[in-house]
Amino acid sequence: MAVFPKIVGTLEQSMQAATLRHQVIANNLANVNVPGFQASEVSFEDRLKQALDGPAASPQLQGITTDPRHIPIPAVATAPGPVLPMVVPVTNGVMRQDGNNVDPEAEMAKLAANQLWYEALVRSVSDEFNRLRTVITEGRK
Repeated sequence: MAVFPKIVGTLEQSMQAATLRHQVIANNLANVNVPGFQASEVSFEDRLKQALDGPAASPQLQGITTDPRHIPIPAVATAPGPVLPMVVPVTNGVMRQDGNNVDPEAEMAKLAANQLWYEALVRSVSDEFNRLRTVITEGRK
């Protein structure tokens, strides 16, 4: 059952990143009128993709056969280690005269997109547990 931790672990990490992103966006919006405030954003998706795709981060488990008549066991990727979201400063924002680079309209759009993303992740976790429940109960209710 090596697939279970990979799927649920990846969804959990993504939900944590979405929660942090919500907090960062809320902080940016709270400081929209503070002179000199620099907006931040969360870096996560690219790092997660590298961890899931990278050969160094996900070594292969290979089955060994002792007889040429044995059925070969295909290689299975192991789950990557935890990928933590990072808060990084926004470098491509438009700077106002007071030194603040928060764009309220862009932040609200990011907030709406992040909310939809979080709801999709929650639905995915729920679906995964429903599939497991179906397997455990053999399809009976």
